[in-house]
Amino acid sequence: QTGVSWHCHVLPFIEQSELRLLGAGGTPTDKMAANSRRLTIPVKGFYCPSRRQARTYPRGSPDPLNTNATANVGKTDYAANCGSYARCEIDGGPAATTTPPDPSKVTPPATPTQENGISYRCSKVEIAMVRDGLSYTIAVGEKYMPENAYTTGADSADNENVFVGYDNDLFRSTNGTFGLPGPDFANVSNQLVYGSAHGAGFFAVLCDGSVKQIAYSVDPTVYDSLGSRADGRKISLPE
Repeated sequence: QTGVSWHCHVLPFIEQSELRLLGAGGTPTDKMAANSRRLTIPVKGFYCPSRRQARTYPRGSPDPLNTNATANVGKTDYAANCGSYARCEIDGGPAATTTPPDPSKVTPPATPTQENGISYRCSKVEIAMVRDGLSYTIAVGEKYMPENAYTTGADSADNENVFVGYDNDLFRSTNGTFGLPGPDFANVSNQLVYGSAHGAGFFAVLCDGSVKQIAYSVDPTVYDSLGSRADGRKISLPE
């Protein structure tokens, strides 16, 4: 419930604790400056090397909240699984403030009840809640992007920074109305599905920690179930 992305929470587990703690204990002015600096430090593990270099890219969205504005920011090629419900963001989040808010005085927004994945706004999903099996539920996967938007910040699912909250830059749904995953194409936008720069399928980390390539030809029912942590369906994946 911190108002930052899942990427920020995994930093300590990829030897990036110092980046996560930038500004900790400082004055409100210090924290604003630290937040701005954090946005401009690319994290190599958040980029797919088959798609683009690990560096900052243009920000195509309005100024982010609680930080000084920066023209170029760190991005990500990986999206957390928010479920099989038909959305992967809700709204713009809290109103802007001139200084970072005091967490003890902030009432977080309500946790949505429709999302059935692993990560979403204010989520607290525990292992026991993944009742379909850790080996059959996506945790994080490669997100689809138009080829011509890799470096521009113009695509609406790659126009923010890597540390925003519940936003389609950082989350994906497996809902069938959005279509199946697919390879990146030029001038074809889809801010809702998984996909990649690879020819046969996108790579996903499942909740058991294993990495699987999910074929673009995946059965729609299987794909939908990979997003839901407890729909009760029995599915199988190729070895």
